[in-house]
Amino acid sequence: MDGSYLHFFNRVLNAYDTGTRKRRRIIATGDICDGVVNGNSRWHKTGASKPVFDENGVRKGWKKILVLYKAPKKVGDRPERENWVMHQYHLGVNEDESNGEFVVCKVFYQSPLKKNGKSKTDVVVESDASVAKINPRTPMTDPPQRRRLNNSSCNTGQHTPTQALFGYRGIEVY
Repeated sequence: MDGSYLHFFNRVLNAYDTGTRKRRRIIATGDICDGVVNGNSRWHKTGASKPVFDENGVRKGWKKILVLYKAPKKVGDRPERENWVMHQYHLGVNEDESNGEFVVCKVFYQSPLKKNGKSKTDVVVESDASVAKINPRTPMTDPPQRRRLNNSSCNTGQHTPTQALFGYRGIEVY
């Protein structure tokens, strides 16, 4: 792949009427899936869900990272990990999405790791981490008070205030 990615909406469904496990099996249709997935390929969640914040530091939703696993060729073998990655985003305060809820998905191909442990697309993945935290500022309930140079413990006989030292006039130094 050339480093491109696809965004799409998807409705999340539970695998069973009871329980919270999600249905993540891929049903391959069309030419685009030939050779990549078969009817038994699945998306597996990796790691913990991460909160998504707005510019004020308020949590708006969650991000999950999933990796594609291809079904084993022989019965009893382990599934084979593919290099396809999906970032799944959903709104709400609950970490798990509700049954039938729509989510936004970003799918891309991640190059295999090189000898130094970094892949060519690591930069893309690391830059995508900023999406999870849009300006991660925590709102300040008690803003800090400005320091006054005249009341500073440095304003002694040994130290000279910065304004006097550099001859600044009309500029307040913090």
